[in-house]
Amino acid sequence: MEGNENVWENPDRTIDVPYNKNGRFVNVEFPGVVQNVEKALQTLGGIDTISKTYSTATKRLPLTWRPDDQYAKPAFGDRTNTTNLLMKVQRKKSLDGTYKYRVEVVGVVDISYQFKAMADFQFLPMQKKDDGQYESLLNKLTFKDQINYQEYCNRDVPLFIPPVIFSRNDMPGDYLFRKEVQHRQNYMDPSKTRADNLIGTVRQKRTVFTIFINFEDNVPLEPIKRAREELQDKFSAAQENEVIELFKKRPIWSKAGLLSQFSGHKDRLKFILPLLSFYYLTGPWRCMWCRFGYSPRENPQAKIYQTIDFRVRHALFSAEVVKCKRSTFTYNLPTAINRFQSQVARINISRLDDTNDDSDENKKSVTDETRELTYIFRPDKLPPHRQMFYQLCDIHLTEVEDLLHENDGQEEVCDEKDGWCVKDMGEKCRTIMAKYFNRLVEKEQEKNALEKEKRSRRKPDLESDDSLSELGGETELDGEVEDDMDTELLDCA
Repeated sequence: MEGNENVWENPDRTIDVPYNKNGRFVNVEFPGVVQNVEKALQTLGGIDTISKTYSTATKRLPLTWRPDDQYAKPAFGDRTNTTNLLMKVQRKKSLDGTYKYRVEVVGVVDISYQFKAMADFQFLPMQKKDDGQYESLLNKLTFKDQINYQEYCNRDVPLFIPPVIFSRNDMPGDYLFRKEVQHRQNYMDPSKTRADNLIGTVRQKRTVFTIFINFEDNVPLEPIKRAREELQDKFSAAQENEVIELFKKRPIWSKAGLLSQFSGHKDRLKFILPLLSFYYLTGPWRCMWCRFGYSPRENPQAKIYQTIDFRVRHALFSAEVVKCKRSTFTYNLPTAINRFQSQVARINISRLDDTNDDSDENKKSVTDETRELTYIFRPDKLPPHRQMFYQLCDIHLTEVEDLLHENDGQEEVCDEKDGWCVKDMGEKCRTIMAKYFNRLVEKEQEKNALEKEKRSRRKPDLESDDSLSELGGETELDGEVEDDMDTELLDCA
């Protein structure tokens, strides 16, 4: 620096200092007194580990107090956004005993890693000796140089098994104590009858009123005696009559089919079903609810209600086309955190247009069609999930219907695998359904590829103001936003 512009010597005066606006820095608030920078970097895994962590916004920065100990549990630093300045200050003492300071702003610190989590969860590989002192087992458990395999396996090393998990959370939080739970009069405390070697809650075991049967079991004629008394107040008479009418139309239903036809809340249905039907665990009607007193093994006409378990391999399609019901990838390790993306507000002006055909009837038709796809297979519609349970009467394919009625009037024995249908009915149906499914997936992937190509071509135009003015208003853009929103709503349904 030349000149005295950035020299500060009078505390009562302000000065202008140089500012490097292009400088960007990352701050690590090390939870300790740093006397050796190299050793401090080793505890953080080195520059490479810090760079990899910084490149992923949801990743936490690990700090290992004993880098050479593979059993050391790291503490994690959380990434936070900051608006700090990094300043370089040089102090020079004058002959008269006063100090002059040369100040420079090197850059901006916009990312910081702060270690606010607890770091006292450690399990050391130690062994207590006879004299009361502890001996480290690290040299016996690990090796740095090449050694003989037999020698390593024959080492006399005490058993050392560290815990699988230390704690679910490493961030301290306030615990809100609650009052003791108030139980009803007939409550029986299970802890009084439970064995001492068992650990359990004080909640009484829930009573299940659903009757589960296998294929060879006799068909029940009525529900459990206490079911009506315990479940009567859980629903209205109109809701029960609605389900009764559904079982009159069809004696066997899938849960998805009943939910599609039931007008009440889905939680009410789980209280009504045990009073009107039983549940098949095995056989050609497995996973289905059957009306009390109706035996499908004695009625060949019941073959149209048999179950088809249709599954699709992940390799056959993109996850963007058909989504799974649930996923294990939602589980996060302690090294990662969830970050909610900010939602950008968008105004859809297409709804202000009088010519826009967006009536309640159209919305209702879309909703009804979406509900039907949860239990009906159509040749022109993709199933909502990768695994679906269909009934043969709900598979709207001509080939399947021909197979279903191929042996009409010739049914003799109800088989546990194929029921009243022809041999290998399930495999033949799945083959036919997979053929239509693959065609739809190919069309959907081609459609997505074309849309992606259009968006990639349109993106450079949208970045310039001139191109925005050439689009002739915002109607086209808003229409695209509206379609995206509708797709999200359908996925959530």
